[in-house]
Amino acid sequence: MKTGFFGGSFNPVHLGHIRLAEYLLAHYPMDEIRLSLSPENPLKQANHPGGATELDRLEMLRIACAGHKGLRPWDGELRMPRPSYTVNVLAAMHENNIDPVLIIGADNWLNFNKWYKSDEILANYEIIVYPRPGFKLNETPKHENVKFALNAPLTDVSSTEIRNNITENLSLLPDGVADYIKKNKLYGY
Repeated sequence: MKTGFFGGSFNPVHLGHIRLAEYLLAHYPMDEIRLSLSPENPLKQANHPGGATELDRLEMLRIACAGHKGLRPWDGELRMPRPSYTVNVLAAMHENNIDPVLIIGADNWLNFNKWYKSDEILANYEIIVYPRPGFKLNETPKHENVKFALNAPLTDVSSTEIRNNITENLSLLPDGVADYIKKNKLYGY
């Protein structure tokens, strides 16, 4: 089964994440996309949970994916050694008879050479790169395993911006996620 692997801190998951995943599922040959909660990014200096635990973020992913055919939350990274390296996650998925397709933003693509075992990822897995505000993609990728999703929806919103002004940004969240944040008093709500 060909499965998109879309990792992130999802702190919180927002409509931009869901719209992008739905677009990629509709336009690229994948059976499903797993939105994977990444607990610790080895390339970031610090991860700022902003008042939401891993279990809160996972529950918000479950809520956001509900009702979206082919989108599934995935907690596999939470059970792996930290920091979580993408090459190890993809290998674990492959060992479980899943054919993973890595989904990353243009910002990550431009730093891909800094990723742990990036050459191994590039050689063994398909990669779909989606646009991000402020990061340009060339029209033609230089590797056969890489596809640029140049027409994917571009969302100029970030989880950080949402956290920083949560009461004014609830409309940027999937149905049910805003209620979860309010009920659990996350992000200073």
